[in-house]
Amino acid sequence: MAEDRGHYQELTEFSSELYDHGESTSTPAQTPGLYQGSFSGNEPLISPPTTYQPSPELNDPNRSASFANLPAGNLGPGTKPAFSSLKDSSFHENLFPEAQRAAGPASSRTIYNGVPPGESRAYHRQIYLPRRHWLYIILVLLSVYSTIFSGIFLFLAFLGPRYGRSVRTGGRLDSSGASILTQIIAKSIEMSFVTVMVAFVGQILSRKAFKNKSGQPLGITLAEMNMRVWIMQPGLMVTRWESVRYAVVTVLGVAALISAIVAMLYTTAADALVKPQLRFDDWHYRNLQGTVNASFANAQYIETNCKTPIDPQMDPGYSTNTCLDVVDFASKSYYNYGRYLSQWSSFANSTEGSIDMKTRPAGVGQFNEFTDVTAAWVEMSNVTEASSTFGRSVNNVSMAMPHAGVVQAAQDPINGILQPNDLDGLGIYRMKAAVPSPVINVLCVQMTDAELSPLVYSEYPGAKLNTSSWPQQLDNFAPGFSFNLTGTKVDQMFNWSSDYGQWPPIFPKFPIDYNTVTNQTSQYGREYIYILGKGPPGQGKDYTLCGIKAYLTPNCSTHYEVTSSGGDLAAVCNNSSSSADFTYASAFPDQAAHMPVTNATRDFFELVGEWATTLSLQAGITDGDASNSRLLTELILPQYSDTNQEITLQPKLPSIAEALAVMGGSTLLMSVQDSPFVPQWNYTDPTISPGIYEYFPVALSAQQYASGPSSRYQRIFYPVLLLVFLTNIFILVYFLAHRGLVTDFSEPLNLFALAVNSPPKEAQEAQGGHWMGPEGRQYETPWYVRAEGEKMYLESGGHGAQKRRSFFY
Repeated sequence: MAEDRGHYQELTEFSSELYDHGESTSTPAQTPGLYQGSFSGNEPLISPPTTYQPSPELNDPNRSASFANLPAGNLGPGTKPAFSSLKDSSFHENLFPEAQRAAGPASSRTIYNGVPPGESRAYHRQIYLPRRHWLYIILVLLSVYSTIFSGIFLFLAFLGPRYGRSVRTGGRLDSSGASILTQIIAKSIEMSFVTVMVAFVGQILSRKAFKNKSGQPLGITLAEMNMRVWIMQPGLMVTRWESVRYAVVTVLGVAALISAIVAMLYTTAADALVKPQLRFDDWHYRNLQGTVNASFANAQYIETNCKTPIDPQMDPGYSTNTCLDVVDFASKSYYNYGRYLSQWSSFANSTEGSIDMKTRPAGVGQFNEFTDVTAAWVEMSNVTEASSTFGRSVNNVSMAMPHAGVVQAAQDPINGILQPNDLDGLGIYRMKAAVPSPVINVLCVQMTDAELSPLVYSEYPGAKLNTSSWPQQLDNFAPGFSFNLTGTKVDQMFNWSSDYGQWPPIFPKFPIDYNTVTNQTSQYGREYIYILGKGPPGQGKDYTLCGIKAYLTPNCSTHYEVTSSGGDLAAVCNNSSSSADFTYASAFPDQAAHMPVTNATRDFFELVGEWATTLSLQAGITDGDASNSRLLTELILPQYSDTNQEITLQPKLPSIAEALAVMGGSTLLMSVQDSPFVPQWNYTDPTISPGIYEYFPVALSAQQYASGPSSRYQRIFYPVLLLVFLTNIFILVYFLAHRGLVTDFSEPLNLFALAVNSPPKEAQEAQGGHWMGPEGRQYETPWYVRAEGEKMYLESGGHGAQKRRSFFY
C-alpha cells in the first residue's frame, strides 16, 4: 500500500506538471471525424487532427479567454466534457491548483471532444510505469547485467590475468572458443548498454517535455529527440550532423555522443583488451624438475640407449657400438662440422675476418633434430703470448655447450610449461637455466719429430708396426721394457707427471702429410685423447699434437627458446667479471667456489676415443689420406720459428683446435643428456633406472593466453571500457533512484502517436514549410507535450522560438 501511495503521488506530480499552465475545459466544439458518442463502425480508427490552430504563446495569461465563447457542440448521449469528468473525480483535486479549481471550469484550448467517462484517470495511470511493471524490471535487469559484465571486462583488461592451462588446445577452452565467448559477451554488453542508454535518454527527455523549472516549461528540441538515433545508428550523426551541432552543447548531448562512440567501439575494445591473446609474461624465477639417469659422459649408458633396429642377437657385441658410431658420432659430428665451415665461408667472404675469438664464428650443433645449438668460446687464451712463452705454436681453445637436459625438463609435463602444440602451434617460451655447462678443451702444440720420437711406437728399437693388431702389439714387448714417456718439453702443458696421474700417449707411427693418427692407448683415468697430425709440406717439417678433454663449468647459463618451428639451445657464458647472467655460479656461489679448477672427467676418454676412430682420425696409421684428416691439417697454425715469432689466428680460417672442438661438440651433448644438474655425481651407481628428478632454478618467460593489450596501440581502448562501465553505474543508480518509469515520448511509436494527435500547425513547425523536414535552427525549437482528456499531443514553442537554455539538459 505504501508503494502504491508513492506511485500515486509521483503520478499526480507528473500530471500536475503536464497541466501546469492551468487549463480547464468547457464544452468543446464538435469536430468532424472525432468520437461523437457511440461508435458506429464507420469512423476512422485514428482520429485526424482538428483544423484548430493553437496559440504558440504558452505563457500568455489571457490566452484561455479567447476560447471562452466556443460552442459546446454536440456531445454523445450521457457524455461529459473531458475535463468535467476529471473535475468530478477525486483525481481532479490533484491535477489543478486551488486557484483554478475556485475559478471553475474556465474555457480552455480543448481541441478534442467526446472523452468517455473514466478514461482520463486510466490514461494518466499509463503515463507512469511503477517498479513492478515488466518494462521497468527488464530495464533494471539489463542495466545490472551490463554494469556487472562491463565491470568484469574492465577488470580483466586492466589486470591482464593469465589463463595458463585453462585456455589451450585440448583444454577446457581452446583459443577459438575463448574468442567466440568473449565476442558473445561483449556484444551482449554492447546491446544491453545501448538499450539502457536509450531508455535513460528517453526518460530524461520525457520528464523534461512537461517539466517545470522555476515556473517555466523547458521542452525538448528536435535535435534532442534525435539523440537516441545517435546511439542506435551512429552513422546518422554524419548524415544528420545539424542535429548533433544543436544537441551536443549540453551534458546530456555530450553523454549521448560519447555513448554512441563507445558503444560502436566496445566489441573492438573487448577484442583488443579482454579476448585471450598470446602474450609473454615477465621473467620470473622458479624451479624445474629434470630426470637424471646417468653420470656425465657415461659411455656405457650412451651406447645402450642408441636407437637401432639391429638387436644384439643379429650382431652380438657390436650392434649398439655400431649404432653409436654411425647414428651419433658420424652423422651428428659431420653435420655440425659442415654447418660450422659454411658459417666460416660466409664470414670470410663478407668481412675482413677476425683474430679475436669473441667475434669469430661460434660453434654450432643440433639436438634431437629440432633444436639448433649454439656454443660459446670460453677461457680464451692469447695465441701470440702462449706461443712466445713456450717457443712453439700453441692453439688452445675451450668451447662450452648448453646442458641438453634442460630440453627434456622443459618438455616434461610435471613442470606444466605450455608447449607450442598446446597453443595452436603458436606458443613461445624462453628460459635461462642455472646449471653447469659441459666444456670441450682442445690444446694443440707444435712439436718436432725429435721431441715426439719417445712417443711414437715405430721409433722404438726393434719395433715393427702391425696395423691390424695395433695397439695390442704393445703387449709383445719383453717384460721389463721401459717406455721413456716423461721429460718432454710439453709435460707442463699437458700435465704429464705422476703428481697429476697423467702420462703421455703412444702413437703407432708418424703420420705423413695431410694425415692424422690417434694414440688409442687407454687406461681408465686418462683425461685427454691425443691426435697427431702433419700439415701440408709448405708448413714445415714439424707436427701438431692435439689433446682433447671435457669438463663442467659453473660460469655458463643454458638458454633455451622454443617456437612452433623448433628450439634454440645456447650456452651463454661470463667472459668477464662484469658480465653476469643466470649461471650456476651466480645461483650457487658456495658450491661453485668448491669446484676444482681442473675437473676433467675421466669417463670422456672412452667415449671420444671411439668417436675419433669413427671420424677417420686414425686413418693415418695406414696412410689412408682421409678427407677429414686432410681438411683438419690444412687448418694447422703456421709454425713458430726464429723468423716467425708472431703467431696469430688466421683471420679468415678457423684453427685446427676450433675445428676439433666443434666436431666434438656433439659428444658433449650426448654426455650431458640425462646427467645431473649439479657438477658432481651424488649417487652410488653410475646409472639409475628409471631415473630420479632433480630440481634446478630457471628464469622463465613464456607465452600463454591472457587478457590485456598485446601491443602498445591497443591501450587506446581502455577509455572505451572505462566509460561504458561508469555510464552503466550512473544509469543503474538513476533507475534505482526513481520509483518507476514515465512513458518515453522519444520512442518512434509514441512520437508517432503524439504527431497524429497534434494540430496541423505543429506539423508545419516541424516540417519547416517544405517536405524536406527541419533544418538549421528549427532543430533548436522547443516542443512541449500537452494533454487534453485522454489525448496527448505536441505543441511547438512557436516559429523561431529557441529552447530555454539548460547546460545539463
